[in-house]
Amino acid sequence: MIRARLVALAERRAALRARADEERDRLAALVGRADALFAAAAGVRRAARALGRRPLILAAVAAALALARPRQALRLAALAWSGWRLYRRLRRAGRALLALAAARA
Repeated sequence: MIRARLVALAERRAALRARADEERDRLAALVGRADALFAAAAGVRRAARALGRRPLILAAVAAALALARPRQALRLAALAWSGWRLYRRLRRAGRALLALAAARA
């Protein structure tokens, strides 16, 4: 009777260990993908900061694009403006959520 119970416990333990290993592997895969996305976002952010420190380069590229392809330059400017507005909205919403979370804590 006790032996059967110990065997059942050992089997249950082995099943739980196998399940934990599978979950750990899945989590590692998800974290790996998220790390890649965060690394890409950090690279974009670094590039944006570098361009912000060198506005003449940015202005020269914009002027060259406007002279070479005026329609494309207008589309790009509209897209950049929309992206900027979206960034500002998301930043405001993030700050509001953080303030709400801090108030609840």
